[in-house]
Amino acid sequence: MHKPNSAIERIKNHLAYKLGKVMIDFSHQRNNYKYGGGYIALFKKLYKIKKQHKKEQKIYQQTIQVFPQLKYPNLETCSDYEQALKYKFHLSYMLGEVLIQTF
Repeated sequence: MHKPNSAIERIKNHLAYKLGKVMIDFSHQRNNYKYGGGYIALFKKLYKIKKQHKKEQKIYQQTIQVFPQLKYPNLETCSDYEQALKYKFHLSYMLGEVLIQTF
């Protein structure tokens, strides 16, 4: 993550936001093609993102066990927290949340 003290960057780094963004990008790409399809590729990409996200979370947890001073501050204490709340209502985040709750 480039700016760990930025609430907006941290919201965009949530699994829900990442998954939702991929689904929206897929929808836009599909509309540009004549024959659509590619759902298997979408599922593979979603799985890959979930797997990568879990790996990053595991590395983060291991890192803060060794170096507790590297723990991210609470979102509420970030200067851009109010703006970051708006990102939780973006279509990307909400689609990702629904997908996570479904599975």
